[in-house]
Amino acid sequence: MWLFLIVEFFRSLGWSILTPIISLFIRSLGVTMTELGIISGGNAFGFLFFEPLWGVLADKRMKKKILMFSCITAPLTTLSFTMIRGFWPLFFGRFVQGAIFVGGALASESMAASSYRKGRSFGLLSSTRGLTHLIGPALGGYLAEIDYMLPFYTSTIVSIVAAFLSVWVTEPRCVYEEKEQRKKRLIRLSKTELKDLTVLCFLTIFSHLLTAIFSSIVPVYAYESPDLSLTELEIGLMFTTSSLAAIPSQLLFGELSDRIGRSILITTGMAVDTLSFFLLPLVSDVHQLYLAAALHSIGGAAVSPLMLALLAESVSPSLYGIAIAFYSIGIDLGLALGPTVTGYIYQNYGPALSFNTFATLMAFGVVYAFVLLRKVEKHPTNHMESITTKKRCNK
Repeated sequence: MWLFLIVEFFRSLGWSILTPIISLFIRSLGVTMTELGIISGGNAFGFLFFEPLWGVLADKRMKKKILMFSCITAPLTTLSFTMIRGFWPLFFGRFVQGAIFVGGALASESMAASSYRKGRSFGLLSSTRGLTHLIGPALGGYLAEIDYMLPFYTSTIVSIVAAFLSVWVTEPRCVYEEKEQRKKRLIRLSKTELKDLTVLCFLTIFSHLLTAIFSSIVPVYAYESPDLSLTELEIGLMFTTSSLAAIPSQLLFGELSDRIGRSILITTGMAVDTLSFFLLPLVSDVHQLYLAAALHSIGGAAVSPLMLALLAESVSPSLYGIAIAFYSIGIDLGLALGPTVTGYIYQNYGPALSFNTFATLMAFGVVYAFVLLRKVEKHPTNHMESITTKKRCNK
């Protein structure tokens, strides 16, 4: 478990170094806000098209191979951004980058799902990723003030370290079901499992709309807004502030949800995230922006790991990979639609309307979550089984 988390740290760090500056870098090449939104959405389209494939392969005991492939190819895609120019090459570059990155992310989540204490496991996984977002954006912002190429070179080196360490990660072994049962279960999801997955897939669209907007559009807004005019380093520190709020929140919510349930914390987190986006058009200095970023991060800390934990409790263990891939369709749709639509609204109607539109949409998501998640939580299919088979599962 710990070696896997170390690999995940370096893999995610390579990504997070680019988080605060890649939108600024693409914008500096002369693209419009609408084009920037589409290029940013290319990343999520890569997720959407390749995640089902990674999910099927993960259920064939290929989690380690997927993780290794992702770590080995990531440096090549990152380095390519120092050479490509133009709308379509940039879109394709982001598409390939997303397709490769999501394979490693799904493999990591499938490994975490093998633990019987899923709230704790996904909390640790999310906190590890949060730690990289504590270090990476500040480092990327600092390097970008010197030269926009330096974050890409640094990210490449960090990704090479992850590739080297991934060789020693072991494939998790879980034997919740007998061999014959597994063969039958691999054919299809039960009606209850499919219903629960559909609910979770639908709800995660809302939160990831805001996540994508925050990572792709908000940095440009903070950089170009006359009221803010942040530097690259200050934008990097915005993401660092966000992670400072997220790390303890993820650990707290993960442990707490194992005791009191997931649905109430998820609903509360979505409400907090909604508030952060209503506040964005009102901020007038860097400190207010950092506060809004912290609220967004706290809200996300109560949603993402707990939704994954609820998903892991709602399906058979032999179908974790496929279930996560199915659930991730909602994530990918949110990540694709968020920047694509926001970029168009931002360019034609201004930033305030673009942020308020999606905050209002998220408010409807809070209502749906309150009603639907309580039903999902009442009938998990394998929660009790996972507790009784604690000693049989390699954490």
